[in-house]
Amino acid sequence: MVRQLTFSLLLFLAVIACADDYILATGEDGTEIVYTADRMIYTNWLNTCVLWMPFPSDVGGGSYPDYSKEQNNGSQSTAGDRPTWEAGVYCFDGDTDYMTNTFDGMPSVLSNITVTFWAYPQAQSQSVHSVIMASPNNDANRINIHLIFGALTTYWDFGDISEGGRVSIQNSTWTNVWAHYSFTAESGVGMKIYRNAIEIASTNTSSVFTKGEKTMVLGATATLIDNWCGKLDDFRIYIRALSSNEIYQIYLDAKGSH
Repeated sequence: MVRQLTFSLLLFLAVIACADDYILATGEDGTEIVYTADRMIYTNWLNTCVLWMPFPSDVGGGSYPDYSKEQNNGSQSTAGDRPTWEAGVYCFDGDTDYMTNTFDGMPSVLSNITVTFWAYPQAQSQSVHSVIMASPNNDANRINIHLIFGALTTYWDFGDISEGGRVSIQNSTWTNVWAHYSFTAESGVGMKIYRNAIEIASTNTSSVFTKGEKTMVLGATATLIDNWCGKLDDFRIYIRALSSNEIYQIYLDAKGSH
């Protein structure tokens, strides 16, 4: 059975739905996304997801819908700086492409988070670049993911990078291949990096992030000039640290299309 729901009713109906029911979520562009009800409950999508960009279609005009309840829609007013939509993913040219989003629905002070997405990193001419960075940037109050940065190192920064808010891993063979990446931070536990739902790096330290008036930039650093090169899909932010099992379920949701 398929039920078309408004976001205000999704939580109640998802809880009572049977395992063989489906939830039909409709974004501002009219595109419908189908998720099984039990899987949506399992990943706690409604309660803690503040950004979900599956990129099912190209709305055009520099608009990038967010399918979470918060509607942190992306935008890019300059036509020449817009990533290119291609068969359900967005391609960033590593030169000028990026989009900006708001942080609505996120607590003013955040100590737990998950950022998760599919990525196809390509050869990078910039030595400095980010998949996501909070703007304006501050090394003592940061959200940042350098995916294959400089000397082939991936950095996950959350909060104060000099006070436990950073974990990194060297990677030399991640270009020109699709993979699912997840980055978590949890107060009292630490920070983790997953690739294809397998934990590959961790630290037992963590920090906190203060939202203030910050926005988020996808595809570039906060300066908007150091751009990431590659493809992105199914970009999500949760305001809690997902478990390894939950990350695995998200990975399975779209594994067949990458």
